Amino acid sequence: FEPATLRPRNVNFGAHPVGAETDAMRMQFIEFRVKAPKAKEVQLLGDFNNWKPGTLILGRAPNGNWEILLPLPPGRYHYLFLIDGVSGLDPRNQESEQVSERTSSIRVVR
Repeated sequence: FEPATLRPRNVNFGAHPVGAETDAMRMQFIEFRVKAPKAKEVQLLGDFNNWKPGTLILGRAPNGNWEILLPLPPGRYHYLFLIDGVSGLDPRNQESEQVSERTSSIRVVR
């Protein structure tokens, strides 16, 4: 059994007055995925969860990937994966930036 691949998609929060669109109404589900077949636990840390461990734990797929689908409003986000307690950049994402002594991967949601 192979799980369905999750893709980012727009979320429609129903009718709203013209010009009254908020970030919450434009939220998208964004997939974060990392291949770590030998890992026991993978977490996602970022500015969207105040870098707090234990709040965003990824699910293991049979192919060795770990995945999570996260609703995010448009913006620029810094993040890292925490694999068995060791933080690291997203190996599938070449965009990174150093911010206050920490180099992190960057994800832009439009």
